[in-house]
Amino acid sequence: MPNLLFELKKVLKNKKILVIILVSLMISSLNFCWNYINMNWYGVDLFNRIFEISLEISESRNTYQKLMTDAGLTPHEIRRHMVLFTEMENSIRKFEQYRDNRHKFRYEIPKQMLAFYEAYEKYSEDRQINANGRQFFHLYRGDIERLNLEKAFFQELVDKGLPYEDPNFSLSGANLLKNLIDTIFGNILIILLIFILVDIFSGEKTSGGEKLRLIQPVKRKNILVAKIITSFILVLLLLFSTMIFTYLFALLFGDGFGSMAYPLQKYYSLEKVGVSIGEYLSLGILYYILYILFIISCIALLTTIFKETSIVAVCTIFITILGAMTVPREWKDYSLLLQGLPIIGEIPEVKPINYMNPFTYQQFERLILGLDKSPLILLGIMVFYSIALLFLTCHLSKVTLIQNFSLTFKIKDGEESLKKIEKQKNYPLPYFRFELLKIFKRKTTTIPYFLVFIFVLGYGLMMVNSYEKLIDNERVFYNSQALQYAAFIEETERRLEDNNLEREIVEGLLRSKEKYIREYNNNIRAANAFLNRDIDEMVEMQKYFLITHSDIMRGGYPLQARAVFLEKLDEIKERKVQPILSNGLLFWVATNSPFANEISLTNKLEFDIVQPSITYIINSLFKNKISILLLVVFAISFFWGFSDETHDTNTMFLLNIQPINKKRIYFGKIFAQIIAFLVMIGIILGGLFITLKIAGSPVEGNFPAVQYINQIDENYEGITLNRRLLIENRGRKISARDANKLMGITFRNMSEQNWELVVLFALTGLVIIAFATLLSLKIKNKFLVSLVTILVFAMGFFLSRYILRRYSILLPFIWLDQPLVATGIASMIFNLNFLNSFLGIFVLTVWFTLFVYWGYREFNKQWGRG
Repeated sequence: MPNLLFELKKVLKNKKILVIILVSLMISSLNFCWNYINMNWYGVDLFNRIFEISLEISESRNTYQKLMTDAGLTPHEIRRHMVLFTEMENSIRKFEQYRDNRHKFRYEIPKQMLAFYEAYEKYSEDRQINANGRQFFHLYRGDIERLNLEKAFFQELVDKGLPYEDPNFSLSGANLLKNLIDTIFGNILIILLIFILVDIFSGEKTSGGEKLRLIQPVKRKNILVAKIITSFILVLLLLFSTMIFTYLFALLFGDGFGSMAYPLQKYYSLEKVGVSIGEYLSLGILYYILYILFIISCIALLTTIFKETSIVAVCTIFITILGAMTVPREWKDYSLLLQGLPIIGEIPEVKPINYMNPFTYQQFERLILGLDKSPLILLGIMVFYSIALLFLTCHLSKVTLIQNFSLTFKIKDGEESLKKIEKQKNYPLPYFRFELLKIFKRKTTTIPYFLVFIFVLGYGLMMVNSYEKLIDNERVFYNSQALQYAAFIEETERRLEDNNLEREIVEGLLRSKEKYIREYNNNIRAANAFLNRDIDEMVEMQKYFLITHSDIMRGGYPLQARAVFLEKLDEIKERKVQPILSNGLLFWVATNSPFANEISLTNKLEFDIVQPSITYIINSLFKNKISILLLVVFAISFFWGFSDETHDTNTMFLLNIQPINKKRIYFGKIFAQIIAFLVMIGIILGGLFITLKIAGSPVEGNFPAVQYINQIDENYEGITLNRRLLIENRGRKISARDANKLMGITFRNMSEQNWELVVLFALTGLVIIAFATLLSLKIKNKFLVSLVTILVFAMGFFLSRYILRRYSILLPFIWLDQPLVATGIASMIFNLNFLNSFLGIFVLTVWFTLFVYWGYREFNKQWGRG
């Protein structure tokens, strides 16, 4: 107990609890604000689906009228046959009165859905009796099971008096909380918790408190248990304060607390999945807390090996990220589908859910919805992992070799070293060289850098290997589709053998057979294209399926996104480069476009997007936000400025007794960090290039990179894009002048775009270094300098991107997202013709100069002399 009280007292003194409360308030408020400002998207998926159904019903009505007229039925007979069809049609059309106020009528939506389902069932029953089962409208292509499941979902809402809640943009407490944990409870929150918790374990090593422990009558395990409990208390405080704030926002400004009994629905349909939101939240929070306990155990273990807080933090972050990469992203079992049937090539390996992998618990949705295991079993597994790591931590803390683990060189003989120094030449810039040497010899720099280097190389090689695996998956997918259409053809031919069929039914079956044959041939063609690696055929098949199957996109497919990607496919074919592959091509095209109307899919779906060329892989480092991760790691590792002189060594006062003037001290410090940063980035990119080249990956510098044009002139000959359809304009009023402004695209070599991305990335890093150096003159703790720097730029980017928008282009934050600028998307969403990478280079250079000058002035005030 004394150890626990001591640890809690330390936490109270360093204001960690205040930081946690502020962070939880920020997370819950941002989540609520995001849902609130997107209320015009409340229920849009459901209503878009209803709109598609209404179109199918209208087409079916025209078919009915024509066939009955051709058959010689009187108008009275036609109306009699159409009574139930008209009732169904009217029930679905009533939804139109709710479209503009979907949130307001959320209680009426379940009742109206039930009325539609009942009308459809009456219509189907009537067709079975009066038309020998012949009906021209089949809801969900006649999938009765899906119809019953969806009806049961809305029936439960009506029985319990619950409204229809949008799964993504709800403002009621229970649904808002589910949306929060699905969005926030992941690696981002884990990294934030690592920042908060890591110095609880490693702080005593850097502050010297560990030596005081050696003269206290306390067992090591008691100290460790106290730290674990303290960390767990902080975690629970963060999670539950976030939940409480979320409920308060829902109660005060939203739709109230909601109901924990609300049935959870599948994302792709309106079927319930067997658990309520209350059960989902309970299990999700439990599994996530178990995962956090595992991460805390990893922090404790790493602390016994490394003394520096920053090294422990970076190592834990990489363990988290690399561990998450071990979780399978695809669980499709083609073997059951293709069992005993012919297959072009081999069946790829199946990737099952591995509940023995502790990193799977971070994706708790999979465990809840995709695994039939008792929560007690999963609880026992994670507790076992955590206890095992803690036992190992206790043991290693007693091992002398581990306690004295160090990468520093042994102290040389003084006289020998002095003779060597006397023989050396005097080089200029002694303080700059001294600072540069400190950076490269410091473990807190070399170890995280080594991890970054290995991670980037692994990422590149993984992209190349994933391309090969995805080709096999695509081949098997198209082969399975062909087999399905072959079965449809066989069934249609069997039905055509019936000589008693009416002429209209025969004609319909023949049209269906023609369609099935066409789809069968195209799927076989696609399977052979992927088997033979025929680039032209692969591109043509991608174009075909993108055009013909884009209707599967729930909520309407963004046609502008499709048009851009089709143009890109033509460029790929013309430039003779390998195409992009994805196990969810339609979704990827939709969610990676500024015209995407399903922006939430990026958080709900997981799919690979790969292409094997070196140029594309380097480009994806920026497009997949890995560049942001690199900046975070470098900020933790050595963007400290002068704080390392006051935190660990406390040598700042010695600067005044050195024969070096203030300019050389300040600029030597900051430019040493800049040179080290640029050298490391150069080694990472150069090492990645050489490694991929040795692995056989082509360069393909001419791979087409899309460049959006904010405003086109009369000489533009490409496809035109409508500004009204930009996802950024949803819910916002735009002037008639701006709304009528058309946009376009062009293509350039991706190698040119990569140079812009690298330069913007480097300049962004320089600005962060200059800002951290300025901050270090006010804050002595180097880890706190890194944390504040990261928070300032993260919040600055959020404000610049979503609130200040076009007025933020003169600030340094928006340029953190280099692809947003280099691709021209920023110019479109901010509606600025002059916004490009060159403006970013100028703005970042100005801010770098301002931060350096301001920092020099502050340094001169505190420590300066002639």
